[in-house]
Amino acid sequence: MIIKLLKAKDDETVVLELEDNKKLYLSLEVVLKNGLRKGDELNEDLFNFLIKENKKYFIRKKAIDLIARRPHSAFELKIKLMNRKYDKDLIDSIIKDLTQKNILNDREFAIQYSAERTSLRKIGKQKIKSELIKKGIPNSIIEEVLENIDYADDYENAVKLAEKKYKSLHNRKTPSEKIKNKIISFLLSKGYDYEIAKQSVKKLDLTKNLWDDFED
Repeated sequence: MIIKLLKAKDDETVVLELEDNKKLYLSLEVVLKNGLRKGDELNEDLFNFLIKENKKYFIRKKAIDLIARRPHSAFELKIKLMNRKYDKDLIDSIIKDLTQKNILNDREFAIQYSAERTSLRKIGKQKIKSELIKKGIPNSIIEEVLENIDYADDYENAVKLAEKKYKSLHNRKTPSEKIKNKIISFLLSKGYDYEIAKQSVKKLDLTKNLWDDFED
């Protein structure tokens, strides 16, 4: 097939008019990268290659767009691209390329994600671990990230949540004998271990009677 004419469809797409009134739509980047010109011949191998490169261009464009909106783990990004019915092999190729160029970095993602969840949402270690597992972060990275969460910060966050929960329960006139267990259950649901939950509630310095049945 001979390229009879190249013309812009828009700022991003070029139309290649071929013999027999056939048309091939390619991204401008693919056209420029492959130096396509009027009069060039496209054999079957080159034609198929251009189609593949064009698909990769738009998959990569979508990937970059998703990353620009917010950071993603490699696994998370792959799932989103696959949900758009893109070719799996092309997705894998793009994920690999973005990782090699450090555009995708699971370790940096996990560190940032953990920092935001602990500082903004006051989430505990266990919940962060569960969330990172769901995002496909390798166990070695997860363990490293969790080890770097300072115990004092974890405890301080738990105390703040306990105080907030206590005020809520108190305003709802929750019976005092139920407050302790409700706060501990709340902290456990936020990903804190039992020891931190227990110490955080004790820090509230509630009435002595509330702790009469508390087991140390």
